Amino acid sequence: MGVKQFSEFYDELQLELGERTDIADIDGTDFRKIWINTAYITLATQNKMWGVRKNHTFPELETFQTINTTDGDSTVDIPTDCMVLRHVWDSTNDTKLIRIPFSTYISYSGRETAASEGQPTQYVRNGDEIYLYPRPDDAYTLYMYYRKRPAKMVDDDDVTLIGAEWDEPILRLAVSLGLRKLQQYDEAKKEFENFMDLVRGVVGIYDQESYDNEDYRAVGPYNDFRY
Repeated sequence: MGVKQFSEFYDELQLELGERTDIADIDGTDFRKIWINTAYITLATQNKMWGVRKNHTFPELETFQTINTTDGDSTVDIPTDCMVLRHVWDSTNDTKLIRIPFSTYISYSGRETAASEGQPTQYVRNGDEIYLYPRPDDAYTLYMYYRKRPAKMVDDDDVTLIGAEWDEPILRLAVSLGLRKLQQYDEAKKEFENFMDLVRGVVGIYDQESYDNEDYRAVGPYNDFRY
């Protein structure tokens, strides 16, 4: 999790914007708090980072939740903070459910009848629910693995859900957003460039997670890179 608290983000952003007193409130919420949260949520929900060619995900936002099915009910609610549903695993039967297109699901005849009930083996997401097939004939424990959507910071001591290495990029992006809204476009562009430089550096750290998938061998005086 991040180190900077929401109040620290706020104080630093206020300093970066020159202690301006002409930034109005919206229903009691300071614009600066909006810019900080916009920067945080925008960064945390990106699939491909600015200036980075490959996709990126935040390990801290990958999570799961257990949900029990109900006998005769073909739908199960998805966790409210779910942004991307990764997998559904049936813990009761130790099996992974197969994701199918919605067109395939609705092509199944008699899917809502008692005669078609059984152990669910397939699912499809539809809005905030998943539809199971066959319709459950009992209570099964499902593990939903998903990428969560982080909530906005509200209290002064709130911190981000992503690593502390992202604190400075979040601040730089918030500064850029603020300067843009204040029509200081040249300064906003410079801050965004600083933000992208930081992002490229931090994303590179995550590449080290894949090192255990590579075959690294020490190079000594009697061998070369071919061995």
